[in-house]
Amino acid sequence: MNKKMLSPEIVSLIHHVELNQTGWWRKAVAQVVRGVLWKAKTPMTLTELSSALKRELGIQLAEDVLSKQLDSLMSQGAIIRLPGPNFKLTEKAQQELTSAYEQATKEQETCRTEFLGACAQHCPNLDGGKVWGEFTKALVSAIQVTGANLFHLLADGNLERDVDWFAEFLSKFDRDDQVGLRHILADFFAPGNRVCRNQVLRLLSAHFFAEASQLRPETLALIEGEKKARSIKVVLDTNFIFSVLGLHDNPGDDAALSLVEVAQKAGSSLNVRFYVLPSTLDEAQRVLLNQMHLVERIRTTRAMAQVALTQPLPSVAKKFFDAATRSPGLTAATFFQPYIDDLRSILRDKGIAILDAHQAIYHQRQDVVDDVLDEQRREEAELPEQKRKGYETLLHDAVLWHVVMDRRPATADSPFDVEFWAVSMDWRLIAFDRKKRAANASRMPVVLHPSNLVQLVQFWVPRSAELEESLVDSLRLPMFFQSFDPEDERATVKVLEALSRYENVGDLPEQTLKKILANQALRGRMRDAEASNDEALALIREELLTEHRDALSQLELARGELHGVQESLSTERRTRLQSEAELDARSKAVHDAEAKAATAEQLAARELKGRQDLEEQLRLAKEAAALQLKTQTDAAEATESRLVRQRYVLLFAAMPLAVGVALAYVCYGPAVVVLPELADGWKRWAFSAGVGLLPLAVACLLSPLHTEGSKYLANWWVCRWAKHLGRKGIVAPVMAALSAIYQGSAWDWVKAVTGFNP
Repeated sequence: MNKKMLSPEIVSLIHHVELNQTGWWRKAVAQVVRGVLWKAKTPMTLTELSSALKRELGIQLAEDVLSKQLDSLMSQGAIIRLPGPNFKLTEKAQQELTSAYEQATKEQETCRTEFLGACAQHCPNLDGGKVWGEFTKALVSAIQVTGANLFHLLADGNLERDVDWFAEFLSKFDRDDQVGLRHILADFFAPGNRVCRNQVLRLLSAHFFAEASQLRPETLALIEGEKKARSIKVVLDTNFIFSVLGLHDNPGDDAALSLVEVAQKAGSSLNVRFYVLPSTLDEAQRVLLNQMHLVERIRTTRAMAQVALTQPLPSVAKKFFDAATRSPGLTAATFFQPYIDDLRSILRDKGIAILDAHQAIYHQRQDVVDDVLDEQRREEAELPEQKRKGYETLLHDAVLWHVVMDRRPATADSPFDVEFWAVSMDWRLIAFDRKKRAANASRMPVVLHPSNLVQLVQFWVPRSAELEESLVDSLRLPMFFQSFDPEDERATVKVLEALSRYENVGDLPEQTLKKILANQALRGRMRDAEASNDEALALIREELLTEHRDALSQLELARGELHGVQESLSTERRTRLQSEAELDARSKAVHDAEAKAATAEQLAARELKGRQDLEEQLRLAKEAAALQLKTQTDAAEATESRLVRQRYVLLFAAMPLAVGVALAYVCYGPAVVVLPELADGWKRWAFSAGVGLLPLAVACLLSPLHTEGSKYLANWWVCRWAKHLGRKGIVAPVMAALSAIYQGSAWDWVKAVTGFNP
């Protein structure tokens, strides 16, 4: 059998395949996770731990892969979960890692010291530090080139098994020093040199981790050959769109974003393009519109938004209230309308194109309709009504599956042959895909969870230089790889067996060999993804079955309660009929009593109306009598007033005037005889007039005595005028005249007494 030398790229690919298939990589990841937690010294969240792994080693683990590693470490008692959730090493694991790190660091320093001592002994003319540095570089390079083959050096101490692994290292020194250097290497790799042996095994473990994680750019270039770039077209489901837009909270959000990030990092070796179906856009816009209508009437103050976040609302609605806590007064239309109106443009800006799949044709295809009806019947049999999908949603899922399936080669049996994939975080859609593949005897899944596609795409993402550099760093190496345990040794033997097998197969060209190994690597990743999905689907199915069993139990309880209720209703019905009969009798009696009461009320009403009519008539009669009496009284008073005033006029006006006329007439003639001085014409007339007015003056003086106390005369203007005339026109002049007479008489008496006669 011919034996051939494998290229470094094929050796690297064999390491990648075998280390993943044996499960060694998962064990190494757990070891690295413990090292990161040990270095942090404080609890870390899942996100912080993922960032630390990326920072320390340059690797990015899918969220579900990291979560499974943490679950495994918790089951082993290496870490504990704290509220948050946060993760930290147990105190025991912390102490064990501290001791292992100190031991590995001590061995690393001892190895260097022994090498420097051997160098001083065998090559005293050389700078020991420089030789150690060159040797370390050569050792790391040899491990990177040969990998597990270097294990032969540790097994039998033979430096030249098939190839002189350190020829390049020796060539950097003079020929005279190379003999001494070979003695130094022999001592270093001697089977009894446990300290240096452990250091090499740690470097080998670090190299294994790098090979198992990601391939080198040179290896990926060998796999693809002359092909410019591999193309993967990913058709997205609605929930993936919401994750990319940050519009909901889903456990798969991080995986969706990781897929986008990994696709961007794939570089020239892989072209990942994202698509959505028009029906997916319609479904997304319909969901957003429903969510907008759900919250548009709520006033979004900061306090109201914070309260809404604690309520059992859909995650899309909660994203709106989360934004409202930062922007009080934010309306639902302002938040949702841009996504509803311009979703195509937004997705196009994020690198997501529209895949025109002629969905109207798919809606009418019989195989699509049959799938929808089958899913409807299955959900009706297995799920409670509130958990079932509507017809439109099931139709969208079936169209998505068939669109992707129709764009694949009919004979595709390897991920290398597949260009179109569907991605969804809907486990029921993933389960539908599994059922369809089982019916079609297909091994390649059509619908993948984002974390599954991340694992697949990461195959084409070359490992970074910082990954290898960080692993062999003298400070970090003891932190991640402290010892070479039996599981490490078994994995190394598996790699050696694979290398030996392919070295001894001379009839397979390297082009075929690389394709076989690449297919094994990708199928291994798909198997891991399927195993991961099995666990998730089993959990979901168990949850749904539990809900279904609970629903059946509740139904049985409800039936029992219904039977009891029916018996109670029968008893209650009989009781109710008896009560109704009694009620009818009482109602009849009440009706009769009410009729009698109504008759009595009518009689009382008629009597009341008659009494009210009589009272009204009496009131009207009283008012008429009072009016008549008032009229008569007013008339009597008017008559009496007229008579009193007529009598007053007769007594105090007419009679005094008549008497005065008579006196004037009588006195006119005799006045001249008695008083000759009045012989002149005017004096005579004046005297007669004065005598004639004397009775009228007396009447005016006596008028107030008559009018006081009389209501008809006291305020009559004639009486008031007569009273005023008596006081002002008669009394006042008379008093003045008497005063003058008196004063004249007094003066005459004075003159008579004194004899004064001027």
